[in-house]
Amino acid sequence: MLQTCIDLTDPFVGTGGHGHTYPGATVPFGMVQLSPDTRLDGWDGCGGYHYSDSIVYGFSHTHLQGTGVSDYGDILFMPTNGKTTPSAKWRDAYKSKFSHTAEDAHPGYYGVVLKNYGIMAELTATEHAGIHKYTMTQGDTCRLFIDMMHRDNLLYYDLQTIGDTVIYGYRVSKAWAEEQHTYFYAVFSRPFIKVDQLMERTESTDSLGQRQINYEEMQQFAVLFPPADTNQLMIKVGISGVDCYGAQHNLWKEAPHWDFYQYLVDADQTWRKQLEKLPCPDLEPNPGVYYSSLYHCFTTPNVWSDVDGRYRGMDKQIHTDTIHKHYTVFSLWDTFRALHPLLTKVEPERTGDFIASFISMYEQSGRLPVWELAGNETNCMIGYHSAPVIMEAYAQGLRNFDAEKALEAMVVSANATQELNDYEKYGYVPAENYSESVSKTLEYAFDDWCVAGLAKMLNHQDIYERFIVRCQNWKNVYDPETDFFRPRRNGGFPEPFDPFQVDFNFTEANAWQYRFFVPHDMQTLIRYHGGKEKFRKNLDDMFSVSSQTTGREQADITGLIGQYAHGNEPSHHVATLYNYTDGNSIRSAQLFDKIKREQYQFAPDGLCGNEDCGQMSAWYVLAAHEVYSTVPGIGRFMMIDSIPEVLDPELNSVKRRKGPRHLNDLPPRYPNSFTSTSQFPNAAVIVASPVTEKVIVPLPIIKGPQTSFENEATISIYHVDTLMTFETFFDTESGETIDMRNSTSFKIKESGTVRCVAIHLNGKTSEQVTAKFTKRISETKIKLESQYNNQYTGGSYDALVDGMRGGTDFRTGAWQGYQGQPVIANIDLGKNIPINSIALSCLQETKSWIWYPVKIEYYISTDGSKFELVGTATEEISKSETPTVKEFTVKANTSARYIKVVATPMESIPSWHLGAGGKPWIFADEIIIK
Repeated sequence: MLQTCIDLTDPFVGTGGHGHTYPGATVPFGMVQLSPDTRLDGWDGCGGYHYSDSIVYGFSHTHLQGTGVSDYGDILFMPTNGKTTPSAKWRDAYKSKFSHTAEDAHPGYYGVVLKNYGIMAELTATEHAGIHKYTMTQGDTCRLFIDMMHRDNLLYYDLQTIGDTVIYGYRVSKAWAEEQHTYFYAVFSRPFIKVDQLMERTESTDSLGQRQINYEEMQQFAVLFPPADTNQLMIKVGISGVDCYGAQHNLWKEAPHWDFYQYLVDADQTWRKQLEKLPCPDLEPNPGVYYSSLYHCFTTPNVWSDVDGRYRGMDKQIHTDTIHKHYTVFSLWDTFRALHPLLTKVEPERTGDFIASFISMYEQSGRLPVWELAGNETNCMIGYHSAPVIMEAYAQGLRNFDAEKALEAMVVSANATQELNDYEKYGYVPAENYSESVSKTLEYAFDDWCVAGLAKMLNHQDIYERFIVRCQNWKNVYDPETDFFRPRRNGGFPEPFDPFQVDFNFTEANAWQYRFFVPHDMQTLIRYHGGKEKFRKNLDDMFSVSSQTTGREQADITGLIGQYAHGNEPSHHVATLYNYTDGNSIRSAQLFDKIKREQYQFAPDGLCGNEDCGQMSAWYVLAAHEVYSTVPGIGRFMMIDSIPEVLDPELNSVKRRKGPRHLNDLPPRYPNSFTSTSQFPNAAVIVASPVTEKVIVPLPIIKGPQTSFENEATISIYHVDTLMTFETFFDTESGETIDMRNSTSFKIKESGTVRCVAIHLNGKTSEQVTAKFTKRISETKIKLESQYNNQYTGGSYDALVDGMRGGTDFRTGAWQGYQGQPVIANIDLGKNIPINSIALSCLQETKSWIWYPVKIEYYISTDGSKFELVGTATEEISKSETPTVKEFTVKANTSARYIKVVATPMESIPSWHLGAGGKPWIFADEIIIK
């Protein structure tokens, strides 16, 4: 029997391992994702379901597809036959066992037998409505639970009835999305007898020792249905982000009848038509993996507007758009790489709606979305990756959005934060002040190139010139001594350097995994690496070195081939880069074939990492068509070209197999190995690389001690380009300026600041770089009685006396972190010296469980055994979520050799905080002695 695209699609792919997908019923890009909830929390419960589970708690109407953070799970329904027993937690009373042998799913359908109750639950969906069908044992009473507090932190809710067949209400919740509104309108095929609000019984003891029984109303309800001649119950549930009327209107528009089978047929036909937009290539060896991947590509983003065009905006106001559908769930750090280029090709009209949604979000919030969810900006991940999505659409020839307004939004978003302003000011994201500085610099530079590209196509020369300069900022974090990108701190790069180390200088990655992220200027990067041969060797090394990483644990770094991590996005383009080195893609084809075979399986644990809203699957879909979006925004895909099939040992040649390229509208071969996917004749105006206009002189690199020095320090100056001279000055702390322009290496013997400008032989100059170096007053040693967390070391054991200061981001590497314990530090100054004051510099970032100490005690001693308290600083417990740094100073006016500092945390995190009862952190960066 010939299998169809529906038969070959398995929604269970990705529900095991760390894929984080859900298996439930939805239609392409639908608002409703009606799916079982088997896991209430935890990283592998982000999709609400995990294939290893055997308990189901119910069926909620919204789910996220393969994210790394949990949200949604709104309006949970759970049918029982009345045989529930009240327990401490009501969800434990109505949950049920289930088995995969009595479970089924295909696009638009999910079904399972609830073992505890003998109920067959079947689900299907329309764009805005979920359709439930419950089949019970003949004569059974049905008790349906509606859980309004399921998953997220519930802020407000309401539940009302109309007659005996309608229940409606809403919940406003807070999780990843700070304020998420979900309204519902449910209609039942049979009348119910009553709706009970559940009560939770608790016991306590009063002041006299008497036991007290208390009852507390829960945000859970039980709907009772009597036995009936029919053993079936159907429920139609419309949802909306606007109001209950919107949910009702959505329901009546899309679900007017009671024929479950017809809804199922409609969903099936919708999916069949959708999947047939991009048929599986004839020679694709794994059509099940292909169609399951394509299915995931069409599940996000999700419609957010109602059938009448109303939607809740980023400003929390209700807006109406009757021209474009408004969308939500934009995981742009993931999806700009492959999903959006793919959707731009196969969903051009919908892509216009995506960009219209972006523009509306810009008008309502002041910037383009970064990671938008349910009308909320989560500020998750990095970059402003709406920019490549917009440019890709325009380059592919789409004109169904306001390009001028989109460009305006891109320009404003490019400076929407202080971090972006500093990035433009310094030419990189300073590692002293911001975490993930390397990844941010590289990705901001790429986004800048997209702004420049759209500006050029729209003939805005001034914007083009500004951003074609900004897009070269990647050069300022490139280290020619190691051929890696590194964090820029105090004029140079911190030492020691370990490219295998996972730390907060990179986003879910290490230096290996960001080594080749300059998609817009690859030929310049190749030149920096020393040419094509050396670049190819560095590519080979990435796929052949040890797969072990050092530093902190990062769950997202999976699917490793050497240090290539297919389970996370920064590596996704790397296998195509061999095309830049030898003019053919045989090595790329070999790697793509290996990745497809090893990292994707037709099984629940068939994904090597989070699905990430379709990005993981989009990679496979493009690879199956032997192309990839190496340069998102260019409007063209790079050819993988061929996949080796048979190696002829006598001819030492490879026979290649090729299949039809459904993505290619133009002839399949191009000299530059790119294939156009646009009929628009001017799409090729944007070229992939190199950037040859307004070429900058990268910043010089000042290499010196990472911490304060004792007697003297050696300073050296170097640059990525050898055709440079340097104008260097050393400003001493005493006010003298020393001219060092004739030397690239010199010694300093006192505190001061080095200033340097690089000058190219053609006369062009770089911006000035400065670095401050501090000489220690004496030979200071520190001994800690507390143990800092090895993820937050401050850079070294003596971080509290190294002269290195931290900013307001605890992840910058300058902070030492201590959890649930006092910070006790003993300092030996080497000799008795006059001391005017002592201070401890601390960070407060309550959203990350970091508070100032409630008390800091300072002791001094001349012999190291007898200590005298010289002062105490105290601090009130704060609710403010604004990150701040404070020096807790006491006057001393004495002499001493030894100093002891004791910083005491609050006992536990307060009850009003999300982490109530947990252990608070103290973050300190320096003990300052004057």
